[in-house]
Amino acid sequence: MGRNTGQSSALTSAQYPNPTEVFGQGNIQVFYNSGTFTTPSYARAIKVRVWGAGGSGAYIGSSSQNGTGGAGGGYSEKIVVNPTSTYTVTIGAGGAARANNNTNQTGASGGTSSFGSECSATGGGGGAISSGTATGATGGSGSGGDFNYTGGASGSAGGNNGNYSGGGSAAGPWGNGFASGSVSGSGNYNATGGAGIGGSSGSVTTSSNGYGTPGGGAIGPSADIVTNFSGYAGMPSGPGASGFMAQSLRVNTGPTNTTIGMQWLGFSGVSDSDAVFPIRYPGDMLPQAGGAGGGWVRKEGAFDIQAGFGGYGAGGGAACSNGTGGNLIGGRGGMFGGGGSPGIDTGNGYSGNGGAGGIAAGGGTGGGSGQASGAGGNGLVVVEW
Repeated sequence: MGRNTGQSSALTSAQYPNPTEVFGQGNIQVFYNSGTFTTPSYARAIKVRVWGAGGSGAYIGSSSQNGTGGAGGGYSEKIVVNPTSTYTVTIGAGGAARANNNTNQTGASGGTSSFGSECSATGGGGGAISSGTATGATGGSGSGGDFNYTGGASGSAGGNNGNYSGGGSAAGPWGNGFASGSVSGSGNYNATGGAGIGGSSGSVTTSSNGYGTPGGGAIGPSADIVTNFSGYAGMPSGPGASGFMAQSLRVNTGPTNTTIGMQWLGFSGVSDSDAVFPIRYPGDMLPQAGGAGGGWVRKEGAFDIQAGFGGYGAGGGAACSNGTGGNLIGGRGGMFGGGGSPGIDTGNGYSGNGGAGGIAAGGGTGGGSGQASGAGGNGLVVVEW
């Protein structure tokens, strides 16, 4: 995987942060909530990693609208020499899911995380809505650190209506986050998966209805759906470190009584085992221990269906339909991976949930009665000494 740094090609690999390197004695404190870091008396330097929170996807309450997912949070990393005795740690909250009142709502931005005045990272933006082409949300950015990276944007969503994009992935020691795929062309009810830290989810450019893309992986992107695409199953997701790729699925039969809560599930991404790659903190050993994106799924019947979840560092898949009833659920992003989106016709009473973003990643778009968009993932701070 090439680093998505957005920085000068004059930089050598030795100048990039090393996500697997043990700093100092390897002691670690992880902050999932705001608090105070007290510097041990013997510590002469500390390494600080800060992630801003992800934005939430838009919620579509009416027909003839397109929507976009939330963007990933930024990242800042700094070695602080001769640290002071205490630091205030602030953890940004993920953008809240927009929910189920049949009113169009743009997504919410993620909050800013910071480590005292040393470094900080802003949250990703919330998803947008438009009867034309909805603009993708902008990723958060890091500042004050030795390394500062930008979160992945969400892709735009155009076409006719009911077209949704997934969430962008978080930035991190691996570099900038990746954008989710976009939707264009003259089709309806198409959607894209969430981005992974190693690549974007594919884009949809078909003039057909009811197609989606798998999530991006920790190592690479997933494929696009191109004009006049006629296939269904077999499209692989973005790959994980082991080379595994989740397959996509077409389902034309299923439970007819949706009130009992039965669902068909897309194939989920797989992460490499902690037994092989010991994970010391969230984000450690990425992309080496990263997983595959979640598979996308298309249904052709009146039953509920859910796309595959993303593995470690990977995005969730999209869930689509040929226009029949039942709920659609976008795949949840793995840690730092964006959530997938459903492609739905809210004007005919159909509905779908956007997949939630993983840590610091953007959530997918959602819409329809009783459903919600995907929430953005909360920020994170990790201190090592």
